Amino acid sequence: MVSWRDHVFRDRPHLDAVDSKGDYRKATAVTQSTAGKQEMPHIMWWQLREGISPEDLEMRSFGYADCAIESYKKYKRQKEAGATNADNKFMAAIPSPFNMLNFATAPWDRMLVELTYEAQMRREIDRIAAAISHDGLAI
Repeated sequence: MVSWRDHVFRDRPHLDAVDSKGDYRKATAVTQSTAGKQEMPHIMWWQLREGISPEDLEMRSFGYADCAIESYKKYKRQKEAGATNADNKFMAAIPSPFNMLNFATAPWDRMLVELTYEAQMRREIDRIAAAISHDGLAI
């Protein structure tokens, strides 16, 4: 679940939270499991604040680069200690923008937010690529 990325949207001056009632993805649907009936968790969507154009939107760091760079330090120490095969590469897994935008952005604003979101994702990937040797990295 991508809800741990809520900080990307929360408290942004260009975004407003909106209730996701009527969610066509059935976020409020009742599901049947071995434990009985359960309601899926309610989610909050984010939309552009009225009067804000997509060009005004700024995204804060997603945290992927920070996490990958910190994790790589640990991986490198283990690799140098022989705990992993010398030919192995460090893998930084990055979700597609669709996952987060579909989960967190109001449907009517998804296309408007997408370019800004993708630009921030490129900055995250650029930071990872600048910090980790390309011959030892898989994204």
